[in-house]
Amino acid sequence: NDFDLLDAALTYEQMFRVRKTDRWESAMGLCSLFDIAIHEGILEQSFAVEDVTGDDADCDAVVADLINEEEKMRASLGNVAISLRGRKSHPLYAENRRYRFTHDS
Repeated sequence: NDFDLLDAALTYEQMFRVRKTDRWESAMGLCSLFDIAIHEGILEQSFAVEDVTGDDADCDAVVADLINEEEKMRASLGNVAISLRGRKSHPLYAENRRYRFTHDS
């Protein structure tokens, strides 16, 4: 299974009770750890790219896929549920990095 950077950062913050004032430092520290794991061959990194240039039906399908993907991720994270507002306010919200453990490939 793969996971995205934002979900990992939000889960980390909840697990370790990171204060809002420390979010940026926490996020950059987590990114550094993931960079090391990539360099060591533990993780593979990819970038999620969305193409929403089609008609309304295509856009509706993309939105439905995103909702389904978010539900799958939320299920894989157990009972961790982050509101959309909480996700959008995170320093890593614009990042679209996804990770996969190399042993899953």
